[in-house]
Amino acid sequence: MLRHYREVAFMSVAELAAAAGASPAAVARFATSVEFTGYPELQRALHAIILSEPRQGDRFTAATDGGTGEPRAERGFLFPAAKTRRHR
Repeated sequence: MLRHYREVAFMSVAELAAAAGASPAAVARFATSVEFTGYPELQRALHAIILSEPRQGDRFTAATDGGTGEPRAERGFLFPAAKTRRHR
């Protein structure tokens, strides 16, 4: 479940049970065993986690100077292992 939380967040109890090879009742008991009031609350918590994660575009903006789209000034920031070759 931890590895696939993005998918689990949008699965019904029956879908998760089938994917896990368990019964729907076992899925509901699991949710309460980790201190949620039930599976719907567990789903809402997973939705909140997903919504709080930075999106791909946000990660790109964070890797640039002030959102201008220009690479950071520090040499090697984006490609630290790249070496400069001079051609003769």
